[in-house]
Amino acid sequence: MNLIRQGMYFSKNIKVFKRVAFILRVVAKNGLWSLTESSGILSMFSKEQVKSASKFQGISKLKRGLHVGSENLPQQLRAMFEDLGPVFVKLGQVLATREDVIPQVYCDEFKKLQSGVKTVGFSGVEQILKEDFGDNYLEKFDSFNTEPIAAGSIAQVYRASYHGHEVVVKVKRPGIDEIFKLDLFLLDRIAERLEEYFPETKKYQLKSIVKEFTKNTVKELDFVREKATEIKFKKIFESSSFVVVPKVYNEMCSKRVITSSYIEKAADWDRQSLIKAGLDPDRLITRGLSAVMKMMFEAGFVHGDLHSGNIIAMQGNKIGFIDFGITISISKSVRADLIGMFLSLIKEDYEGYLYHLLNLVKTDHNFDSELFLEELVSQVTPYMGSDVKSIPTIQIVKDLSMLAARHGASYSGDLILIVRNLSYLDSMAKQISPEFDILEYCTSSQVASRDYSIGRFKEVTASFIRDLAGFLRTTPKNLSYLLKDILEGSIKINVVNQTQIDSSRIIKKGLYHLGVGIIMASILLSSTLLICFQVEPLYRGYSVAGIVGWVIGFLGALRLIRKNR
Repeated sequence: MNLIRQGMYFSKNIKVFKRVAFILRVVAKNGLWSLTESSGILSMFSKEQVKSASKFQGISKLKRGLHVGSENLPQQLRAMFEDLGPVFVKLGQVLATREDVIPQVYCDEFKKLQSGVKTVGFSGVEQILKEDFGDNYLEKFDSFNTEPIAAGSIAQVYRASYHGHEVVVKVKRPGIDEIFKLDLFLLDRIAERLEEYFPETKKYQLKSIVKEFTKNTVKELDFVREKATEIKFKKIFESSSFVVVPKVYNEMCSKRVITSSYIEKAADWDRQSLIKAGLDPDRLITRGLSAVMKMMFEAGFVHGDLHSGNIIAMQGNKIGFIDFGITISISKSVRADLIGMFLSLIKEDYEGYLYHLLNLVKTDHNFDSELFLEELVSQVTPYMGSDVKSIPTIQIVKDLSMLAARHGASYSGDLILIVRNLSYLDSMAKQISPEFDILEYCTSSQVASRDYSIGRFKEVTASFIRDLAGFLRTTPKNLSYLLKDILEGSIKINVVNQTQIDSSRIIKKGLYHLGVGIIMASILLSSTLLICFQVEPLYRGYSVAGIVGWVIGFLGALRLIRKNR
């Protein structure tokens, strides 16, 4: 949120006045003026500012006879976002994915927002290239096509040739940092005002959405970070024979420019196009998902914007990944709970699903886990007994996300991003092979099964071993100090006379149980090591001696507990 604080710089600047005036004009043009008056949004500015801005843009003429209609509000908001430019278009695209908190009618309308934005002339872009690489920047390239091949809200992308290699040059839009700072600052203030004047809007988590939107947008604005991320992704897949990540040319990168190798697309993501291009659709699906599994569950590093435009089907059934502006890191515990949640859902283990879900979300005091579980079962029951491939698993996950939100559970932005990416991948896979189930594949993949069956067990066991080893290492010394203090009289044991229990018998019994406990712990420790290192003979991959040791240790510990009740 540093960017928001920096945005305060604009509060007394002429630029904020002009931007506010433009926003008010767009609001009036789209028939939303009455909404701004009733919502209290205008109170974030002085009356003089509003009056001057209105006069400056001739708003008084526009707002006459224009009133917001509740039935047309989604369309009016969508049109307003389009008119307000890249920041608001981008926000609308994010809102379209938040079915968990935003009414569906709004999500459907926001999905109509164009994925791209209007291009800017090359003159402004060229000025950036000259400032960063010198007036003779063109001499450093073999060729440079001044017509952009892609245009986003933050940057435009150009084809070029550099030292005999086909490359793409991604250049920030002129002045985009300042535009985004100002609009993000205003968005934060607007969300704050809406929740203040309309408490019922808090259920839509507007401030939280804007905060998450700002965080991801700040990442996209940071080209130094994006370049480093692209290099990191390339290293993750450096040994892969079928995953391609662009090579970054450091000498032609700056804070506003990234130059990397060009990835040639062989076909669009539909079955007929892929077959026509001589590719194997099913192999591409499994390879693409295998790469995503490696990112997520081995590297713990996730591409934050996985859609058909950023995943490239290449010749030779290779998969290319581009655009690393948004990425997230996920911890091992989160990875384990994600797999656990999906596995539980597929296995119809709803208590297990709830357990993992509660590890991933924040809940308020109103969250009723029993009621949630009851509604969860009711929602999933119609699919019980069906073949896994016929179950819309991703849609169920999204529906359950909305259910959790209604019960007061809030998801982190990163978790929402992961579910959204899985939804995109599921949609892509269904276009190519309608019978394919992404979560069934993910949860049965080698990566997931290795890391979260015996692998996860080993990880938990290793932690247990460290703690137990520390306990065993220090216990004899601490026990020696304790006995010494008792014998020297430093510690006195008070015995209640009416029980007539001999204190020496208490000490002997305690020491006996402590000794037995240490022996049982040692047996469990040794058995765990035998299992972890798969010491033969084995039964279904597990050490027989280790299993026997665990049973003996467990029964001994259980007997000890019962005797002390």
